[in-house]
Amino acid sequence: MSTILPLEITKEIPKRAFGRSLSDFRQEDATPNGLLPAEEKLLVAAGRGEPCQIDSECPARQTPANSVRGEFVRFLLLGGDGSAPVHENGVMLLGAYIDGSIDLHNVEDVAAFSLIACDIEGDVVGLDATLKSVCLTGTHVNGVVCDRARISGSVFLDGGFVAKEPVRFQGARVSGSLYCNGGTFHGKAASGVCDKGAEDALSIEGAEIGALILGGPACAGKMAVEGCLNFQNACVASFADDPASWPRESQLVANVIKLDGFIYNRFVGEAPLDTGTRIKWLKRQPKGHLYEDFRPQPFEQLEKVLHVMGRRAEARDICFLKDRYYIRSRYIGVRDNAETNALYRFLGFLWWRVVLRGGLEAASFGFRKLHVLTALVVALVIGSGFVYRSAAEQGLFAPTDATILFDPELRASCVPNCAEVAKSCSGPSKAPSAKLEPDANAVLVARSMWIGHNKQKFWPSFQYLTYAPRATACAETCKANWIGDTCNLKRFAPEYPSFSPFVYAVDVILPPGVGLKQASSWRVVESPDSGKGGTFIQALAWTEALIFWFWALSALGVLRNTLKRD
Repeated sequence: MSTILPLEITKEIPKRAFGRSLSDFRQEDATPNGLLPAEEKLLVAAGRGEPCQIDSECPARQTPANSVRGEFVRFLLLGGDGSAPVHENGVMLLGAYIDGSIDLHNVEDVAAFSLIACDIEGDVVGLDATLKSVCLTGTHVNGVVCDRARISGSVFLDGGFVAKEPVRFQGARVSGSLYCNGGTFHGKAASGVCDKGAEDALSIEGAEIGALILGGPACAGKMAVEGCLNFQNACVASFADDPASWPRESQLVANVIKLDGFIYNRFVGEAPLDTGTRIKWLKRQPKGHLYEDFRPQPFEQLEKVLHVMGRRAEARDICFLKDRYYIRSRYIGVRDNAETNALYRFLGFLWWRVVLRGGLEAASFGFRKLHVLTALVVALVIGSGFVYRSAAEQGLFAPTDATILFDPELRASCVPNCAEVAKSCSGPSKAPSAKLEPDANAVLVARSMWIGHNKQKFWPSFQYLTYAPRATACAETCKANWIGDTCNLKRFAPEYPSFSPFVYAVDVILPPGVGLKQASSWRVVESPDSGKGGTFIQALAWTEALIFWFWALSALGVLRNTLKRD
């Protein structure tokens, strides 16, 4: 009879990938766990949830006492193992030299870590990782790559942080804040022009961040950027910066800020809100985004935020600046191609510089000081009304209706027959022995007769008018006045509008067809007897109309900005 042996039940220990067990890091027996001295300290501190301080400042070089392997830091961030558990507080390391990179690519549930004043030889990689919080305050690192990472806390790249290569959070989601004040960021330039293919010093393109803190007067230390800041298509709730946080000029990379698609709800801290600083900020964009391929979104976003924050005057200035760049990009003809010849580009340049830009700069006065321009228009209308009244009394206005203007009865009473008057005034004071030149008063009589257009033809009839008092009296008699007391205009055409100087001052600035029937019924006399007075009155009317239309353009701009709801 055979004997049945009992079945032995054995439990197989699950295998772990390399780098997930403490035994994978044993090198020597100098320490209890066969680790480096700094790693042994870090292991004990991580189990207790306490900071591990190797040195008080960032190490200048690697030594056996301060060296920690990047793979070992990763082992602890992933929770260690049964023989080396990690506290819920995560990993806190100060003043260590980390040999290699910390690769957290595609890792989930990474413990919070603070690497303060450390020198990391390689990169911190968090591609597609799920992290709690990242603190690299005062740490020197080769680069940081956290594209598409999900970070539930905040990221600290401040207080002396230095990145030798680009820092990227493209497409990342940071629930807390991204602090960059006091950090130094470098970009790589492949061709020497950052906005044409080179790498960015700091890129948050397409990221969603709770708050982006780049700097400010109250921040400890200034942010230094040698490269580009890429904020394209990023969305942040709060934003703080200052001119010291903008890229500084470098011979290797361009100092630009990419803002197209950048959305932020408000400025926080001591971020500057004045127009001058914000215009300089917008002008730091790539040249292509301002001219050939104009991007209006950065201007509209800034205008919206300033308006929400109660800075309406600054918002209007940004709106005006956007219109200037838009018109320049559309009409200046900067696109240099084979189909656009040099003459066309030159004409486009003149159109921009002389017409469009000049008009917009004049209209910008209304954007900022509309109430002052309104007072100027009102004062001009009232003042010109007095001038028009004085001109009408001097006979410088006449009806525009040809039936009235050439009626014999009216001309007899309103416009004396200057030719007949001239005959009565002519006659030699003495028989001249030679041909005499007429004096100034004789010339005035010639002008009063409306025949001064051809002086050579009528010159002989005035060669004997040398008696000045008589010539002056004739000139005064011949002056026409269509609104004088002797004019029969009201009796001849009672339905014809009477001349009102102040209503005329308003009518000359209104569009045709919407007027008050003054500018259409009365015109400035353009005859020799009007002299330079008629030219002055006509120039005044044109100037008044131009100033009013500048005011109207400014008022429309203010109204558009008021009604706009982005």
